[in-house]
Amino acid sequence: MSGKARISILDGFRAVAIISVMLYHYFSRWIPPNVDVSLYPYGTRYDYFKYGYLGVEFFFVISGFVIFFTLERTKTWSVFWQKRMIRLLPSMVIASFLTLAFFSLFDRSGLFPASHDPKNLIPSVSFVHPGIFNHLFNLDLTYITGSYWSLWPEIQFYMLSSVIFFLNKKRFLMNFMIISIVLIALDRFILNAGGALGSSMGPPGFYTEFISNGFNLITYLPFFCLGILFYRISSDRIRGTRTSPFIAVCCTVIALHVVLSGDVFAVRMIYSVIICTFLVFIYFPRYLGPLGRTPMSEVGESSYFLYLIHENLGVFMIYALGRHIWPDSFLMPAIVIASLSWLSIVYTRTVDMPVNNWLKTRLIGVRKDQG
Repeated sequence: MSGKARISILDGFRAVAIISVMLYHYFSRWIPPNVDVSLYPYGTRYDYFKYGYLGVEFFFVISGFVIFFTLERTKTWSVFWQKRMIRLLPSMVIASFLTLAFFSLFDRSGLFPASHDPKNLIPSVSFVHPGIFNHLFNLDLTYITGSYWSLWPEIQFYMLSSVIFFLNKKRFLMNFMIISIVLIALDRFILNAGGALGSSMGPPGFYTEFISNGFNLITYLPFFCLGILFYRISSDRIRGTRTSPFIAVCCTVIALHVVLSGDVFAVRMIYSVIICTFLVFIYFPRYLGPLGRTPMSEVGESSYFLYLIHENLGVFMIYALGRHIWPDSFLMPAIVIASLSWLSIVYTRTVDMPVNNWLKTRLIGVRKDQG
């Protein structure tokens, strides 16, 4: 299978991930006990997708795969970060300001008060967890849209992986895995030990507060590690090179850790499906060919902007229109998913790609055909 076809399948993976997250937000996120009163006109009737949030973890595995690919094709640390910011920042700024403008104009009932407040642009466009600003400067910030939280672990992963890679490219994989496994093991030890150990590290709950409101990469590091390992195994297979025992052992250990970390059987099964899907992608990619075709590849290609705009905007549309149009039907969420997907595809083709290519050419001299 050609490299282009493999990239299209990865886009198909992104489409599956974003649709899963949208289904979660449109059917399960905004109902009791998550909130006091259901924001859906159909209440809890279609609460089939309560595990759709795991699409974010799927995104993290994809990111690990793609970032290792990108690092291998980038000459310097500064160029890597310029590419990342060119890729992420313009759409984040546009989506954040659009969300602020939309809810300031139309959300008269105050359904999403955070989306009205201009100061919440600070953590959104900076990608930094609002808890850090709140702690350092005694502020009261949150994200313009709650789903923006996942960009902060991404940024931390870029920091960690790029520093390790450009310090020693040849030993990157070994160094990254050793550091990651130590961090993951230390995190598990501290959380499981509790008691005297937790007290010795500061006030009660200090460590969990530090992780959840600050440096939360460690919680999701196993998923990024899996993506990196899957990329190396895939690369070895394409080149006809034997995968080293170290990589095989790391992949097995981290995959088992991910599966067993699921708090219920359904979550463990979904983690297993994600892992098996990537193994099929590596060894039998032709069976995943349909994921690489239109419209899945197009939705996946535009999934970043779709992720940024989908939650509050989509739920608001379901709340406002669903009471008057098919109030007891799942058709309104389906229409919202289709509409926002189409809007994101149009945006990606007409705005995002041209802007990205122009910025790369101007700032780092990278032509379109050089990525």
